[in-house]
Amino acid sequence: AVLFVPQAIRLYKTKKSNELSFITFLGFWLIQLTTVFHGILKADWLLTVGTVLSMVTCGTVVYLILFYRIKNKTLTR
Repeated sequence: AVLFVPQAIRLYKTKKSNELSFITFLGFWLIQLTTVFHGILKADWLLTVGTVLSMVTCGTVVYLILFYRIKNKTLTR
């Protein structure tokens, strides 16, 4: 979860997301979502909570990519 924080900080400071792959970060987030469902089904709360934390930080990056691309009108890139 902590590994996504520096990317989110950089995005927030530079306000530019054109160097990042939206598809890649969205893919990371979707994989984490399936892991949360698996953790819930197996009642593995440590896995579930850890993955939810990772989803929050990765989701922040996904949100910032979208936000700055829409704001800067570079969504098609």
